[in-house]
Amino acid sequence: MNIKLKLLLNYPRIAMWNRKSKKIGKKFQKYQDIEKYPAQWRNNWVLKRVKKFLKILGVELEVIGFDNLPKAPAILIPNHSSSMDPAIILLALENPNPGSDFLNWMPIFLAKTELKKHKKISGYAKMIETIFIDRNKPREALKAMDELTKLSKEQKKFQVIFPEGTRSKDGNIAEFKSGAFRSAKKGFLPIVPVTINNSALISNFERKEKIKVKVIFHPQIKPLSFMTQENKGIANNVRKIVMKSYVKPKGKIDLKNESKA
Repeated sequence: MNIKLKLLLNYPRIAMWNRKSKKIGKKFQKYQDIEKYPAQWRNNWVLKRVKKFLKILGVELEVIGFDNLPKAPAILIPNHSSSMDPAIILLALENPNPGSDFLNWMPIFLAKTELKKHKKISGYAKMIETIFIDRNKPREALKAMDELTKLSKEQKKFQVIFPEGTRSKDGNIAEFKSGAFRSAKKGFLPIVPVTINNSALISNFERKEKIKVKVIFHPQIKPLSFMTQENKGIANNVRKIVMKSYVKPKGKIDLKNESKA
């Protein structure tokens, strides 16, 4: 059975998840009821649906270097090949040792403001308190990044910033924008370079085979080692680390399905 047919058969269930996420997200955003909707509960609610959705898409996830993650807050810097990359990161942060006292790590994403009105993801974004940024309004963008740092410190979450700005259209890793590293210096936070392999192939809905997506958490870069560097230099160094483990996907990259995922 190809992925397109699996999505069609599971449409009622997926639509129900989306409606529920919008309902909870709207209530939380309006009332900010932390007692009724605590951060870990909201994160795990989204995580559970993400795990099921990725299974429908035929995605098998392999995580390498989970122990390289420092205690949050910190900044995760992944390459960006698919609209599903945020879901991949969310799942990669799941505690691999169920039954222990260690809870799932929680991400908080920096995303383009255009995604704020995306019908399929808006509810989930509200639930995990995604910070939206308008790159055409530099002053507001800086305030948004400061809010991202504030929330990640208060709630002990990982900031997730995709420094390419937009997902790759050809499977190559683009330039890392220096502005993405402002938070690391201002917040004195460690940086964790992250390599995501094969996620670009998820959007090929004609396939029948499963896809193994690999997430590699590289060793953290501590603040003292980059505080005196220019942001551009930090961006180039982190990109080199990410690229060392990056494997360009071999298969069909179907961009027309990216907005449908």
